[in-house]
Amino acid sequence: SDDLGLTLQMAIDLMLRESFLMEVAPNEIWQSGGGKDLSLNAVVNFESAKGEPSFSGQAGALLIPHRDLPEFGLDLDFFLIKGDSSGLGADLVLHEDQNSLLTGRFRWPGHADLETGQWIAATDRAMQLHFPQQKINLESLGHLLPPEVAATGLVDFGLDLLGKTGNEIENEPDTDPLGIQNALLKGFVRIEQLDVELPNRSRIALKIDTQVQGKAAAPVISGDIKVLTGYFRIPEIPQTLLPVEGESLLWQARANDEWDSEISTTGEYLGGQKDQGPILGEAKEVSIPELDVMVEIPGNLIVNGFGLNVELEGNLHATRGQDHEGTQMVVLKGDVGVRQGTLKFMNNVFDVARADIRFN
Repeated sequence: SDDLGLTLQMAIDLMLRESFLMEVAPNEIWQSGGGKDLSLNAVVNFESAKGEPSFSGQAGALLIPHRDLPEFGLDLDFFLIKGDSSGLGADLVLHEDQNSLLTGRFRWPGHADLETGQWIAATDRAMQLHFPQQKINLESLGHLLPPEVAATGLVDFGLDLLGKTGNEIENEPDTDPLGIQNALLKGFVRIEQLDVELPNRSRIALKIDTQVQGKAAAPVISGDIKVLTGYFRIPEIPQTLLPVEGESLLWQARANDEWDSEISTTGEYLGGQKDQGPILGEAKEVSIPELDVMVEIPGNLIVNGFGLNVELEGNLHATRGQDHEGTQMVVLKGDVGVRQGTLKFMNNVFDVARADIRFN
């Protein structure tokens, strides 16, 4: 009868260890930083009374480092939206320990077909993923960077992803039921001052004002980057002395025409087996989005090393291009010149009157 109802609750609580994760989904993220485990949990509530279904629940994923590092997690609070704006909704929070880093919301208009158990997307409203304008402190993410790199700054961030309506999704492949690949993306990233500490006691400060828009599968990043200050120290190459004791195997090999056979062909060192080092897997091609970014260097960018100490200025335009093998790469066009500087050579110090580098 209409008075009858149904209430169901399902709970999941899983702990996936690093060894298991590397077996089922190999990725360096599980082993980085000393290794990580993954905790998954969910509670789903389903109720149906008088033909009106109600669906809600919570889900979470938590990366647990083996070392004494912060835990990263994603929490979802999902529910059914009723009325004229019916659909599936979810509020999400990305957090580090108990500190919120990023918040957003997801809306998928439509309704559940109780007979087939399928979700029927709305024909006149599209899926939306919305990250409202918010600020992210990069200092809290410093432990994710390599040990020799540090970054500080306050990131002003916002992003919207607008999918397809139900009618449009019917023409999408089955592997993309939400039509996300052809969804429209629009967002921005602004940083008033990004301070980055680099290896070899180098550093740089940037002002960033960039936008991203276009299809989610092929976004376009545009905007401006201004170099506020910078100091790059060119690392010195340590001098290596040849050994003065032992047999001169190198010269004996040259005299006996064994150079090619013992080094080029067999890959062995003279007098022993060469340490090949770790065997690297085949390099994966990195996908680079379409770029239209202007880089301004008004000065105060110092390059030091090998007797050179100069201040650079110029303007560059960063776009996406390809190398001779067809691999995607960042292409720089523009001019960089020396505003002032010195060159030390043969115990003499010379003033650099002019030096220009053209990228084309």
